[in-house]
Amino acid sequence: MYTDGASPIKGTLGQMRKGGKLGIVVLGAVIGVALLLIGALDLPFGKEQKQGTSDSLDEQSEIALYKQEIAREVEALCGRVRGVGEVHVVVTLSGGYEYVYARDEQSKASGDTYTHEESYVLVGSGSAQSPLLVVRRRPEIAGIGIVCAGGGDPAVQNELVALVSAALGVGSNKIHVSAAQNP
Repeated sequence: MYTDGASPIKGTLGQMRKGGKLGIVVLGAVIGVALLLIGALDLPFGKEQKQGTSDSLDEQSEIALYKQEIAREVEALCGRVRGVGEVHVVVTLSGGYEYVYARDEQSKASGDTYTHEESYVLVGSGSAQSPLLVVRRRPEIAGIGIVCAGGGDPAVQNELVALVSAALGVGSNKIHVSAAQNP
């Protein structure tokens, strides 16, 4: 036991204070504690990048399947039109899926001041919280190319453009019909 009331810690701190090193030690301790606290938080930075890669691959394959589905439907539809032979279709999409999340909005007016706050509605608890998805919109069709036997006939072209435009809700300026090469 120390009888003079001094401990080795107090003595060391006193020496550090005299030498100007106490500030450096305190700063180092504060930075260390801050790093520990940040490390303990479940921040999504690294996870999002890893998860985002697999999500984007899943989304890309889903978009490819969506394009193929539209192409098959257009091929089947056009193949039933009189004057049309074998049909090949290419579909181009604009962008990817669009996600719309629920939001909570609060507005307050008090005298001359007006405040408006907006935040996402979160579901789940703790680190498993995520925004509430309201709607997921498919990518917009940017263009459809149709190559078919009989596609050189203007009447067939007009018929196919009108048919595909009505069936898919795509503007006629985004659909093109061409004649297939002779075998």
